[in-house]
Amino acid sequence: MNNPRQLNRHHRRGGVYLLILGSTMLVTIIGITSMMAVQIQHRTAVNTEDQLKARLCAQAGIEMAAYWLENDSDWRTTRVNGYWVNGYDVGDGKFTLKITDPVDADLADSNSDSILVYSKGTRGDARHILEVTMDAHSSVVLPPIEALGFTLLTGADLSIQNGGTLTAYGAPVSTNAQFSNSGTLIGDVEAASNAGSGTVTGTTTIPAPAKTLPDTAIFDQYVAKATMLTYTTLMDNDVIAPGFNSYSAGLNSDGLYYINTGGSDLVIQDSRLHGTLLVDTGGGMVRVLDTTLLQNSVARYPVLMVKGHLRFEYESGEGGLDESSGTNVNYNPVGAPYLGITDSDLDDSYPSQIDGLVWCTGNMTVVSESSQVNGAIICNGSFVLSSSLTINHLPELMESPPEGFTQSPQDQITMQFVRGTWRQMVD
Repeated sequence: MNNPRQLNRHHRRGGVYLLILGSTMLVTIIGITSMMAVQIQHRTAVNTEDQLKARLCAQAGIEMAAYWLENDSDWRTTRVNGYWVNGYDVGDGKFTLKITDPVDADLADSNSDSILVYSKGTRGDARHILEVTMDAHSSVVLPPIEALGFTLLTGADLSIQNGGTLTAYGAPVSTNAQFSNSGTLIGDVEAASNAGSGTVTGTTTIPAPAKTLPDTAIFDQYVAKATMLTYTTLMDNDVIAPGFNSYSAGLNSDGLYYINTGGSDLVIQDSRLHGTLLVDTGGGMVRVLDTTLLQNSVARYPVLMVKGHLRFEYESGEGGLDESSGTNVNYNPVGAPYLGITDSDLDDSYPSQIDGLVWCTGNMTVVSESSQVNGAIICNGSFVLSSSLTINHLPELMESPPEGFTQSPQDQITMQFVRGTWRQMVD
């Protein structure tokens, strides 16, 4: 006969076992569920990142299309009506780009036709498709004259004498006549012919086609807008700017000043110009000496235009314009800011150089030990260098040419996004 105490003990042992087994299964289920939740969260995070990057790739495709349309003027004839790229890598994603004419499927038949830009970005399994319409817009532009694309352009012979060094950065040197070199040219040169046994570090293009030089009528157009100053032989320790003029009476809000020397020379030395100086020498010469700073105050104007001859004798080496040199000249008074600053002290110094476009209708000579021009020089006559001249070409001259230094107006077609036509598509 069974003992009731033993039976009760066995029942308790079985209940504990079932309790432990159930708890273990519950912990296991919770662990598996947690692992599955983590995996799902990871996959969700990955998918979210893929979707985001796929969208960015699609946007990159649209931006690339706009870039190609702007920088390839022949795209209507050289590109197909359809897929332009397929699977173009963008980091760890890709985009596929398609451009079509939605009206007649012919890009080349009309410059005024609209286009449909389709871009599909992909990353992993994610896809994102964008579509937008672009319309053709016509505008009139004034292209720069070819002469602005050179550091130095001369109409007559260009001569570098023995011991002379011409350094041209950013663009070639060019002459419509003979390039005579007994010194050194650091840069490229284009000329009708050449002579001499000097050194050229860059490319020599001989013969090169002649370039069109500015017409002297441009000078008169600027004179019509300028303030005429009373001529005196020497511009020495002077400051000329839109709001200040110590050389002669008269102010011009654009800094345009005109001097007629009546056939005599004008000497500019130890002075600062913040504007545009027009000088008609009537066969005489403008001489720029010692330490001088010439800068235009209006970006669309040249800095120096000479109807006559021009001679550089200024130095761009150490020193420069120095207010404390004993001249007691304040070169940035009220009305003539330098880098936006004016003051009343005599403690400042300034570089000795010319910034902007320089143009002379006659002949030009450079005899200073080291002169620097940041811009370009156009000389309709001959050019002779017997010392050192450095010219740093400014690309802004071609991008936004000075008034008058442009070709005939031309129509320009640009493609622009149409508002309200952006669409997110489904593959």
